[in-house]
Amino acid sequence: MFKKSWFSPWINNIDEGFSVLVSRDFAIYREGARRLTLSIDYGGRHGATIFLGSGARWDDNPGASIDAETQMMIIERVKKALEWSGLQVSLFGGI
Repeated sequence: MFKKSWFSPWINNIDEGFSVLVSRDFAIYREGARRLTLSIDYGGRHGATIFLGSGARWDDNPGASIDAETQMMIIERVKKALEWSGLQVSLFGGI
């Protein structure tokens, strides 16, 4: 279940234990103490594109790639959070 408090910009998913912070050019996915920054482009009032890359890395460990399965799980979670906030989301690129 998604939840957003009035004093925090984070979109929290209480059930699955992750949060997403949405900014103009990026989204930060947070899971426990780990963070991953994704590039995002807003193409209109109600749309966003998430840019996928083959070398996604945790912000705290940029030397190690995230496996494709974990990347897709994170992308789907971010996509769901953005859709919950009212945006139509598309994906660009590939993993």
